[in-house]
Amino acid sequence: MKRCYLLLTTLLALGVCCLADPSARAAVTLTRVWPQKIRYLNGEEAVFQVWVKNAGAQPWSGRVSGAVESGLDQSTPIFEHELTVAAGEEKKLEEHWKVNLPEFGHALHAMVENADGTRAAEDSDVFCVGPWYYNMGRCITFFNLRKLKTPEEAEGAKVTNWRKCYMTCAEHFAGPPGAWGTMTPQTEEFYTGQAAFQESITSERALIEAAHRNGMAVIQYAVVSIWGPPAEDYSRAHPDWITYNDRGRPAGFFNMAEMDHFRTMTAANHKHISPGALNGNVAHPRAQEAALDDMVAALRMLGYDGIRWDGHTFGQAKDVFGKETLTGDVDEANAQWVTHMKSRLRAAVPDATINYNYHPQSTGEGRSLPKTYKAMGPNAYVLWESMRGRFNSPNDPLNVWSNFVEGVRKEINLYARPNGNFQHFGWYGSASPIHRNHTQAIYYSLGGHWDEFGAPMKYDAFSMRYGAFLWDTDLHNLDDPTGLVQVADPNDRLWWKQFVQERKLEGGRRLLITHLLNKPVHDRQNGFEKDAPPVQKDIRVALPLPAGEKTLRTFLLNPDADSAGWCTEVKPTTGSGGYTVVVPSVEYWSFVVWELGK
Repeated sequence: MKRCYLLLTTLLALGVCCLADPSARAAVTLTRVWPQKIRYLNGEEAVFQVWVKNAGAQPWSGRVSGAVESGLDQSTPIFEHELTVAAGEEKKLEEHWKVNLPEFGHALHAMVENADGTRAAEDSDVFCVGPWYYNMGRCITFFNLRKLKTPEEAEGAKVTNWRKCYMTCAEHFAGPPGAWGTMTPQTEEFYTGQAAFQESITSERALIEAAHRNGMAVIQYAVVSIWGPPAEDYSRAHPDWITYNDRGRPAGFFNMAEMDHFRTMTAANHKHISPGALNGNVAHPRAQEAALDDMVAALRMLGYDGIRWDGHTFGQAKDVFGKETLTGDVDEANAQWVTHMKSRLRAAVPDATINYNYHPQSTGEGRSLPKTYKAMGPNAYVLWESMRGRFNSPNDPLNVWSNFVEGVRKEINLYARPNGNFQHFGWYGSASPIHRNHTQAIYYSLGGHWDEFGAPMKYDAFSMRYGAFLWDTDLHNLDDPTGLVQVADPNDRLWWKQFVQERKLEGGRRLLITHLLNKPVHDRQNGFEKDAPPVQKDIRVALPLPAGEKTLRTFLLNPDADSAGWCTEVKPTTGSGGYTVVVPSVEYWSFVVWELGK
């Protein structure tokens, strides 16, 4: 026995044994699976990059393939190559493919197989297809660009992080030199009238080009207010084009000491100040046309894809003669302005988008402006901006989670979706990942959008991939789903009755989507929440179907899983009068998609 042991150790030392040194094997990985753009249009040529690296000491040969995954279970093959990669080498593949896909989210899925057919590596990344960029992913605001000189600098400073958040839309907030009638920069470098952000024509063009290279749209903030020195200059040139208060003074404010500082401000004594703001008279025909001429010039000069119109002060003042700027139905007047603005902008910039920020937002869930919302649509986003302060105020009804759910649901169902529009709930931060997870799950499962100032959040990639089951405006939130769906929740730990959606399909089919949301531990919102809800296990969801209808396919979607576990097809159990599935777990959010038909 001793002699055999000595012989074996000798052979091992000489490398004769078949147990080879692991470092001598090929070690193949995917170092990049990358749609060049995060959003494509149908008919556009997509560029897909797949990089394969062999980190081992031996050459590797095998097969690399790629496919686009869509919907719940669709897959479209894109490429397949035999490949040899030398030891230590990285090979970079680039595939060009003409896009012909349904709207909303998809995944580029790449797979590497060894010569014997075993899987060596796989990875994927998400992108989307469609023109309505603000309904495909997240939307961010940005400012302070002056130091950026090239698209490459802009990509490194801004766009790379936006890709990590699956952004499809960026808004230059408080970006113009003034705003109403003063959107177009008159000098290469300038300070914005609102907050004196440092901007330049070169930096804005660089940012927009970098965003467009990545399939992102960039829109400009537009408002009836005029900020900073342009407000003073505008009012002196056109006193009849601004509004006034009951005392006959210009509606707004001036701080002339700050105004003087602003006019001579340099980088050495720069302050973020807003020394003045006045309101333009939107009802004045010549002021309207001058403002629209200026808006068109700004879009053309810088390359913006559209605007977000802030209508907070529309129709709330007097003209230079002390008469009300608007009488009668403010909603009707607002709708007429929006219709005219859309017509003018799109005549000059055919694909320009116009989105809307309604007013007022301090009471209830916002003012109902049905005519304005209809004029905006279809395919505009409607922003509820004041949510950013209300959610965290202990004196606000929306600080209570249950009120928050009902308020969000009402906004989407009454104001946005009836006109084919998308609801956006503004930009506000939360220090707690737990609170962010609850908030994002609520907004997305009801069909709304939210951004947390460009910080990556848990459901970014998932929501883009499965956006068709969240944000399609053909989805309808059912008022009372209890006759269609039953959820076994004896401890009352889940929200679900408010979160059942339906979508009609061709051929008499329909989708029924049952969202299950794990309730927060506490009744009130807290941006510093530390208590995660207990995970709910083995939730039974029953579907007692009407006669003549059956389940064609059933899928469980789990946004809290890793990407491999996002979507699973399951076979429901059948019983008297219906079907039942068991959802294994609900950490924050899971849902069941039933495809029903005859």
